[in-house]
Amino acid sequence: MAKRSAGSVAIRVLAFALMSCATCTIFLPPCVVADDRHVDVDNQDRSPVDLAIAPDGDWLVTANQTSGTLSLVRLADGAVMAETPCGQRPSAVAVSPDGKRVLASATYSGELHAYRLSNASLEHMGALKLGFEPRGIALSPDGRLAYVALTAANEVAVVELE
Repeated sequence: MAKRSAGSVAIRVLAFALMSCATCTIFLPPCVVADDRHVDVDNQDRSPVDLAIAPDGDWLVTANQTSGTLSLVRLADGAVMAETPCGQRPSAVAVSPDGKRVLASATYSGELHAYRLSNASLEHMGALKLGFEPRGIALSPDGRLAYVALTAANEVAVVELE
């Protein structure tokens, strides 16, 4: 961890790897299996493109574009606790106000994926086809609605969440 000064604002730089290696103290499982699909995660480029912090401040979720996964990072020590498939080219991620649900957009597969966040894991709950290039996600304050930017359609999808 390094501290930098940006004018009068102190910035703490936290570093944690989203790759596994023999010298890292970061835990990363060697593979992910979900929906009969095997994703080899050893030494794979993840290219995190978006992230969201759970309301309790304990967890960070990253959308990893090139690996097509989400990573669940424990902020206390930077440990990657889980990684799960998330459609083709995930581009955005959001955590519900109660911290129990994670939504992620998969740009190339045109889907909005929903996950349950509990016990240091992400459980896939399902996916909804929205159309090509869903990107940014915003949740209503009560967590009942998700707003998803549909880049190619020049629209915003409003999704009711159960």
